[in-house]
Amino acid sequence: MNKKRDIQNKMPRAKRSRSRSRSRERRCRPRRHSCCRDSPVPCPPPPPPPQTVRLLNYIVLTTPGTTTYTPPANLLYAQVIVQGAGGGGGSVSSTAGTDVVISGGGGGGGYAQAILSKSQIGASAAVIVGAGGDGGTAGGNGSNGVDSSFGGALLSGGGGTGGGASTSFSGGVGGLGGTASTSVVALLINGRPGGNGFRDATPPNQYFYLFPGGGSVFGPTPISKALAPHANTPGGAAPVGYGIGGFSAGLNNTGFSGDSADGGAGSGGLVTIIEYLS
Repeated sequence: MNKKRDIQNKMPRAKRSRSRSRSRERRCRPRRHSCCRDSPVPCPPPPPPPQTVRLLNYIVLTTPGTTTYTPPANLLYAQVIVQGAGGGGGSVSSTAGTDVVISGGGGGGGYAQAILSKSQIGASAAVIVGAGGDGGTAGGNGSNGVDSSFGGALLSGGGGTGGGASTSFSGGVGGLGGTASTSVVALLINGRPGGNGFRDATPPNQYFYLFPGGGSVFGPTPISKALAPHANTPGGAAPVGYGIGGFSAGLNNTGFSGDSADGGAGSGGLVTIIEYLS
């Protein structure tokens, strides 16, 4: 130890000062934004804490009707999904009783999805969940599915149109798929159209099939239903899912003049809101 001190004492004063300065810099070099108190260079400010985002709520609205959504005070943004309702299938009627007549299926509803900030949503937003269209009766067309929407024109999923009726003279036309629209950047998917019906005046005694309604993002186009010989087959209940068009109806050589069958109902729409808060 004394030998090292003797060596330093024998060094010139200027060289000795530079050696001490370099030693001090090595001791005071900042490490991870913590500095030595006698460092001539000020420490950089610490980085800001990351913004905490947590999924607070997942709201799914499936009951047809109108309601109001009020965003919470600490909302950062919301992911909103809108699905329009499916149209109803057309009905069939026959005056001959010896032909096959099949109506058109209802159209599927449109789909829209977007991420909206609190400023885009505003103080509140009107929410509409569309009801599925009714199936046609007594040889009439199916009714249209009702549009679903969030904030008016902000996001809208159009309802599918009803399927056309079928008579002894013509087959029913499938309903058109609903159109999605928006006033912001969004993912838009139109609904699929329903299947077209047909008429066969001289059918053999064999199986035919009812045409399903158009599918949607929340449900594919259903599998066709068999129409047995000498049978009256209505479209039935709404398909399982959201925004799917109703089934067509059919008559297959029933032998009864003036027979008819009702179209199937379309399934309702939905609105989903996923909230992200600070």
